[in-house]
Amino acid sequence: MTDNHKRERLEKALQDARVELIDLPVSLLEEITDDFSKDGLLGKGGFGNVYMGTLRNGLVAVKKISDVVVASEKSEDVVKRFCREFFCMMESKHKNIVRFLGYSFDVKFRKEGKSVERKMYICSEYVPNGCLHEYIKGRISHIHIAP
Repeated sequence: MTDNHKRERLEKALQDARVELIDLPVSLLEEITDDFSKDGLLGKGGFGNVYMGTLRNGLVAVKKISDVVVASEKSEDVVKRFCREFFCMMESKHKNIVRFLGYSFDVKFRKEGKSVERKMYICSEYVPNGCLHEYIKGRISHIHIAP
């Protein structure tokens, strides 16, 4: 499937919650985030940085999982835990939970089966007005949570 076809599916997923999660090529994520430009950096977290991605019909957030996280000695455990949390969140359907749209797990191995390079990304809908952490800490005064 070409990057253009994947882009079209991602744009459709942004508008239609029934579209299934999309395995996205890293090249498309690089393209929509302007190669993970510092200008598009939305925030930093324990697992990695989040960047704004631009599509023709809206904005998305792309989390680039830190190379340190995926290359650590316990990387197998980290990847398993991350995948478990990711798939749990993927199944959660509620208007107050950010919807995952796509992912990319780019793993390259040596002959011995040892990982040489791992890159992991998550693409979700973009939600404006700051992060939940800012609301919890009281730095942002108003938030409306639907039942």
